[in-house]
Amino acid sequence: MALRKRHILLIVALLLAFIGMATAAISILNGNVISPSESLDIDAYKISGIDVSAHNGNIDFAKARAAGTEFVFVKATEGATFRDSAMNSNLRKAHEAGLKTGVYHFFRFDVDGVKQAHNLLKAIAGRPLSLPLVIDVESHTNPYTPADIVTRKIHDMVDELTAYGYPVIIYSNKKGFDNHVRDEFADCGVWLCSFTQPNHGKNWTFWQYSHKGSIPGIYSDVDLDLWHGTASEWQQYTAKTEKAISVANMLYATINANRLR
Repeated sequence: MALRKRHILLIVALLLAFIGMATAAISILNGNVISPSESLDIDAYKISGIDVSAHNGNIDFAKARAAGTEFVFVKATEGATFRDSAMNSNLRKAHEAGLKTGVYHFFRFDVDGVKQAHNLLKAIAGRPLSLPLVIDVESHTNPYTPADIVTRKIHDMVDELTAYGYPVIIYSNKKGFDNHVRDEFADCGVWLCSFTQPNHGKNWTFWQYSHKGSIPGIYSDVDLDLWHGTASEWQQYTAKTEKAISVANMLYATINANRLR
């Protein structure tokens, strides 16, 4: 019996070790290294928000705002032609509920960067926004493309957006950050996806710390985000961004008047 018990304990130990290695491997493949023992200092940041798309279904933004959600990034576009079916309603309802709003574009590695920029700009069509335009850079669902080619295309999109005066943020996980963002895009903010405390050698503006959040008014898992700053700095940041986007919207509309008709 003693020998059999030792065999059982050995098998259990091996299974636990295997599960641990498998979990770590999956995490690394997704561009994140999850350390269950590492605590997240979430309470240090007072301004919290979410990012959503059509996949989150019908959202009651008033309930989300009442629960303390300050801002939302709404998916707007992807590639050169795709537009998220819930973008218009999500932006309208979020604005009516009093949330600070922004939009993000899912970057396709195999599509021209300038074309992607114009897809985003046509979609937002002069909307008043409080947060910079976001380029979501991640390898998930994207075809393999050499890193230097992807980075060049991102630069093309950034250059097209900033030429009109739009402030831009690059979103990515650790893998995307290391491959495409580190030492690049000095004039862009950084939005990091990390399930451990952000420490990637570059100051960050927003931090996405969970893909499985629970927020009143949203009846599915939702991404949770934090802003890197104080409440007073947040007011200054959003006010400055609103002015910059308002001016950029007017410039884009003037230059592209015939194209937008």
